[in-house]
Amino acid sequence: MESLILPAWLVLLIVVLATARIFRLLTVDDIAWPIRKRVLAIVDDEPKRLRDGFHDMFFCPYCAGFWLGLGVLASALAWSDTIIWQLLAIGFAANWIQATLNARLDVASE
Repeated sequence: MESLILPAWLVLLIVVLATARIFRLLTVDDIAWPIRKRVLAIVDDEPKRLRDGFHDMFFCPYCAGFWLGLGVLASALAWSDTIIWQLLAIGFAANWIQATLNARLDVASE
């Protein structure tokens, strides 16, 4: 399977949607709770100011979204022409769209 050359606007859209999905995966979804629990346990031993700053950076949508977005954008700049990046990023983006639509439709049907 050969990778596709994606237009810049499509890569940017994929970056935005994949970032949203990865943010939710890391900060909200149950599957990542063991990781969050371990990280928070390490930070609990630190002074309050550092602990609060780390908590904000990890759970604040603006802070974590910025750093995750920067990472996903950097990965796109480096590898968006590779099939593995396209599969992973489009998979995350499609999952975010599906989950968001599903949540909206479930609320509408209640």
